[in-house]
Amino acid sequence: QSVANGGFVNNELGYDIAFTAGDGTTPLHADLESYNPLTGALVAWVLLPTLSPDYDSALYIYLESSAQTKEQQFSREVWSNGYVGVYHFSKNDSLDLSDSTSFSNHGTTIGSGVVSAGSPIATGVFVPKTSNAIKITASDSLSLTNTLTVESWLNLPALPHDYQAVYILGKEYYLNPIAASYNLYLASGSGNNPTAYIGTSLGGVKSVASQSIAALALNSWHHFAGTY
Repeated sequence: QSVANGGFVNNELGYDIAFTAGDGTTPLHADLESYNPLTGALVAWVLLPTLSPDYDSALYIYLESSAQTKEQQFSREVWSNGYVGVYHFSKNDSLDLSDSTSFSNHGTTIGSGVVSAGSPIATGVFVPKTSNAIKITASDSLSLTNTLTVESWLNLPALPHDYQAVYILGKEYYLNPIAASYNLYLASGSGNNPTAYIGTSLGGVKSVASQSIAALALNSWHHFAGTY
């Protein structure tokens, strides 16, 4: 909590919160997604130098100087290893379509229905299926010409059917057939079990499909990922 709310964090935006490795001195880069000064709830993405499956990896949280008036976590360094777009869709529980990477591939809303909504991690975004979307301006950093991975969390109120599709994330081939394109989407398949596709124009138009064994549960969160 913040000092004003009986805690020890001086800055109401959490700017004096810092992370170190287990030695207590080596600073760690962190992407501070959300901090609530009233409750002390914190959501941060911290880059660890190593993460072992065999033993616990320790880190420390420190409260630094009240003189800190701007974010000091170097969030872009967290996503510097090959990421070209990372979207939390929120900042301190408010709608935020900023890209956390150094490429600044920020998003803008299409339609008036895109609003903040609950999610498995902090706050997400609700996008109605009709005439609403999130648009990211084309950039060279998004013209991937090698291997790629696209992934997202998704909560579906209804499943696609009759060969309809729900687009999750992608760079549309039909808008620019010369540049590399890719997309991750759900489409109805045999038995109306959704099929996840990753389609790409890398080295010619290709698509790879993976069909769900069972129908996805509605109104539940699922993690989708496609790798090419």
